[in-house]
Amino acid sequence: MHHSFALEHLEGRALFSVVAPMDTPPMPATTALMPQVSAASHTPLAGAFNVAGTYTQPFHNPDVGPSYDFTGSGRKTSLGRFTLAGHLQTPGFINNGRAGGGLVITTSRGTLTLRVVGPPQPPGSLPPTLTYWIKKGTGAYVGSTGKGHLAVSASDTTHKFVFRFNQATT
Repeated sequence: MHHSFALEHLEGRALFSVVAPMDTPPMPATTALMPQVSAASHTPLAGAFNVAGTYTQPFHNPDVGPSYDFTGSGRKTSLGRFTLAGHLQTPGFINNGRAGGGLVITTSRGTLTLRVVGPPQPPGSLPPTLTYWIKKGTGAYVGSTGKGHLAVSASDTTHKFVFRFNQATT
């Protein structure tokens, strides 16, 4: 079957028209249904809460600065029981630097990955506070947002720590 194009006039405009046969079978759906994420920001870390646990200090080069590996747990109404694991690298032999690293909060409903940064500080120890923000969420926490501060309390003798989270209100 052969079709040709023709021009049709419509109120002073010339438009193409063509008739094409449609003898193809219907196309199967190729996209999977995706869960809907609400447009409102999900802030599971709103309100103050504590995380307690232990930390280790892996062997390090003093020029780089000590690093800390944290393992802890806590409970918060919006999260339920959760675990926390993370790493923090402190400044080495420089006049002024910032500690930085990441923490992962894991619940039965998903994970929250946080980026943490300390204030400018001299080398050699944990900072007294860290600023955090949610980088990524999985499971029930996909699309989560939030940022805030956490107070750091740690013992050099027992290697125990407590983080006090406080989410920023803006």
